[in-house]
Amino acid sequence: MIRHQIFQVIICIFVFTTSAKFVFAQANKSEAIEKAKEAVRLMDEEQKYDDAIKLLNEATALDPGTIDYPYEIAYAYIAKKDYKKAVELLELLTYHEHVHPRIFQALGNSYDYLGKPDVAIATYEKGTKKFPNAGELYLELGNMNMQTKK
Repeated sequence: MIRHQIFQVIICIFVFTTSAKFVFAQANKSEAIEKAKEAVRLMDEEQKYDDAIKLLNEATALDPGTIDYPYEIAYAYIAKKDYKKAVELLELLTYHEHVHPRIFQALGNSYDYLGKPDVAIATYEKGTKKFPNAGELYLELGNMNMQTKK
């Protein structure tokens, strides 16, 4: 009888902690989304990139598995013309489980802005191997082809 009661208590504790983790995770996601929305507004409407980066770092801490927040941080660095910082971040994101073609596009563009067209082309090509239907990467390759033939 006592074993049965202990087992029930253990099950209740497990269910409670699992439910609490889920509720807190959902709250964190919601808070992260709100911070990201405000960060994008700051970038788009007020060009306050440092403030946006701070909010996006907070969103990343709240929801670390989401690729969108670090991508937006890289975008803010590009907008600030801090292409080296953008490259550092985007290079890491190419290995993220939820990587998407825009990561390779922004990374290639950053290399181009740094005066490294060969690296930019290699980046776009790497992206097309991972995402063969990503039209934006072929567009960038075409742009680079036009630039280098001048």
